[in-house]
Amino acid sequence: MGDYGLIQGALDDTAVLATYAQTKTWRPAVAQFFDEFFRGHAGGTFVDIGANIGLTTIPIARNSGISCFSFEPDPDNFRFLRNNVQANCPHRNVQLFELALFDSVGNFDFRRSDRNKGDHHLSPDGSDAAPSENEAPVIRVPTARLDDVLSPYLADGAGPLAAKIVAQGAETQIVVGGQRVLSGAGAMLIEIYPYGIQRLQGDLFAFHPWSPQHGGAR
Repeated sequence: MGDYGLIQGALDDTAVLATYAQTKTWRPAVAQFFDEFFRGHAGGTFVDIGANIGLTTIPIARNSGISCFSFEPDPDNFRFLRNNVQANCPHRNVQLFELALFDSVGNFDFRRSDRNKGDHHLSPDGSDAAPSENEAPVIRVPTARLDDVLSPYLADGAGPLAAKIVAQGAETQIVVGGQRVLSGAGAMLIEIYPYGIQRLQGDLFAFHPWSPQHGGAR
């Protein structure tokens, strides 16, 4: 039990759930950042990519005017995410997607940390990973492009849009696959994890609005 209600998670999670259990909250500055962004608007859209067990989605979804779209590819995390949203989001304004967002549609290896349930990551063929990471158990997960998934949900006049992207190195591919949606964002929080991005052979210029992917110059 904490600031965001009674939260379920894996008992062996030494990172996300353990932090919430010890501090009774989760990254309050992040919740405050998005709360201030949406303040004064009658509605809006929030996209949580790498939702884990819901500790970023839940405080934002307390605003009944905000439509939340939360993505989490790990099946165990997703089960906890679904349970936590059902228990703590009474406005029913959250849609959940058990998907890994990327720049292509397909199925990829997904390596799962045995302790830090926020450190699972995509590991497609040819990824540049440390040898120790290759020992992590692997499952296959579906991937999709953000533009393909969310564009049908976003109507004109839906209010401001904000996004959080924390995907253990897949951030650049997510941006490439979501340029249409993310170009309308008024606020974004993106984790920059150089090793993880290199591991997936990502291109940091994908974050720059004048990068070649956006038709501009470096």
